[in-house]
Amino acid sequence: MLKMLAGRLGSGAVTLVLVSLIIYLATIALPGDAAVAVLGKTATPESLAAFRTEHHLDQPAALRYLTWVGDLATGDFGVSVVSGEPAGNLLVSRGLRTLTLMAFAVVIGFPLGTAIGVFAAVRRNSTVDHAISLTMLVITGIPEFALAVLTVLVLSTTVFQLFPAVSIYNADQSIFAQFDVLVLPILTLVLTILPYIALTIRASMIEILDSDFVAMARLKGVPEGRVVLRHALANAAGPLIQVFAVTLVYMAGGAIIVETVFQFPGLGSALVEAVRNRDLVVVQATTLVLAIIYIGVNILADLVVVALTPRLRTKVTS
Repeated sequence: MLKMLAGRLGSGAVTLVLVSLIIYLATIALPGDAAVAVLGKTATPESLAAFRTEHHLDQPAALRYLTWVGDLATGDFGVSVVSGEPAGNLLVSRGLRTLTLMAFAVVIGFPLGTAIGVFAAVRRNSTVDHAISLTMLVITGIPEFALAVLTVLVLSTTVFQLFPAVSIYNADQSIFAQFDVLVLPILTLVLTILPYIALTIRASMIEILDSDFVAMARLKGVPEGRVVLRHALANAAGPLIQVFAVTLVYMAGGAIIVETVFQFPGLGSALVEAVRNRDLVVVQATTLVLAIIYIGVNILADLVVVALTPRLRTKVTS
């Protein structure tokens, strides 16, 4: 197990280095001049030169990359060239808001999707199963931004006026005192992840329900409810964890679109604003954090799946 952990951490570190290089190359390849984008076209040549010197934009690209990586190793994400705020502070404040959205979406969407998937698997090939599968497939085919717009049309503007269409968030107030601004973004994220969870759990449960040990349990007279919950669902722990990991990673990307549509001040909208303003420091820091989340979640999911699956655990330790 320790050997596997070391291998996963090693591959994760190599992946992170490659990702950091790709992020850096992508940001310096953005069109336009960062100094002009920040100071404006009326800026004097002297002020532009001073800006480039202050932010090391006049240095060779390779040296700037090494400086950036060295600063990251000490926990320094740099300073926003637009606001002057440390990028680390922005990542914490915006990141906590995004994590709040994701946490609510997971707490609602994961149990709901699991229940729908199990329900459809138990009633496979029935009218209810076909209706659930078709509904999930239809939702899957709708892009995140379209789902966000639909929730606004139905619950905020055209049909009902229940929740605000724009998430005007007051950072000085408790999140529970202004929970109404979170409802539509959370609902959109839930609808985004629900089909994947439900359809994946349905497929896994059908495979397990057809297995020999489930058939043996039924022959022994074990009640069907216990067969489903105690035998089938318990043995779906590995797929459940993998689905959970993919869901978290998928939401981290989907949150960018959802936050942009609802103008919610989270990590995703911070990335979009930084790209628009040519704030390269924030773009690099935000993208790198999302990459770290992606790599970390996948490594953790692999380890937990192996720990909970006797067959895989035996293979790893042998």
